[in-house]
Amino acid sequence: MSFRPGQVIARRYHKRDFITWVQAAVVVADNDDGLLLWEPCGGPLVHYRDSAGRSLKDAPIDELVAAAHVHTSFQRYSALMLHPAGANYSVWWLFAGDRFAGWYVNLEAPFERHAVGIDTTDHALDLEIDPQRHVSWKDEAEFVARIGHPWYWDAAEATTIRATAERVAALAAAGTYPFDGTHCDFRPDPAWSMPELPDGWNQRRLAE
Repeated sequence: MSFRPGQVIARRYHKRDFITWVQAAVVVADNDDGLLLWEPCGGPLVHYRDSAGRSLKDAPIDELVAAAHVHTSFQRYSALMLHPAGANYSVWWLFAGDRFAGWYVNLEAPFERHAVGIDTTDHALDLEIDPQRHVSWKDEAEFVARIGHPWYWDAAEATTIRATAERVAALAAAGTYPFDGTHCDFRPDPAWSMPELPDGWNQRRLAE
């Protein structure tokens, strides 16, 4: 299954059968380089939070009490998101208006396609890379705290996740694709409207 440019899809994170994050994104390209998506600032975003307002950054999923989907919007930046086929990460180009503000690397499982969009599983660990390619590690405490939890990753998987982050950080420091200036001048198609979450975004299991 491939997606067509201009199509609006749901980009989702899940933990087992629980959908924990949903974005509405516009397909820019779907080719050998990977799936490239656009999420404008102000676009719809759904978080999974419990009755105390805690998210998965605050506690493991099995400790959240009476959790539910909370509708909000993608704030501060617009993002161009590249999902290389089979990769354990996605690379985001962040834009403040028309200004390129840096890259964000999200460590995650290889994405799976379905009729409404794509699903992946967040690995907590992230990289922030400024326009001068200085790399900062993000959410390391959360990543370490989840090691060995049955809903997350064991020690061997954690080693693999960290090794992936180190490899991508080295690409950034060297200015190697996708950190070589590609897409830093990206502008969305003016014909695109603000995306909306497609029907079926909250179905737990979706077939191709």
